Amino acid sequence: MGCADWGKLVAEGRAKAHGVPWSDAELKAVYELKIPADYVRNGCLTLEEYQTTQSVLPKDGNKANRYKPKEDLVKLAREKGIQFEADSVTRSDLILMLEQT
Repeated sequence: MGCADWGKLVAEGRAKAHGVPWSDAELKAVYELKIPADYVRNGCLTLEEYQTTQSVLPKDGNKANRYKPKEDLVKLAREKGIQFEADSVTRSDLILMLEQT
């Protein structure tokens, strides 16, 4: 049996983090309740929690970085002059670098 490609699993929302599978409650939130993986990673395990998170978005509709797709984070990081290789940088690293600037 081969090793899991954790990067791919995380990117596709099929794992919580590198080397960390979803818990039973998180699996239910992702696959049964259809809550986006990034929201589950940030603690939304029920539809009420997810809807509450959606209702407190800024008026401009701009999501917090932790909820943005990697493509949006890449664009934002480039606008801020952060140097990285888009093919190998992780979404988590982009979020961290953006928070530091």
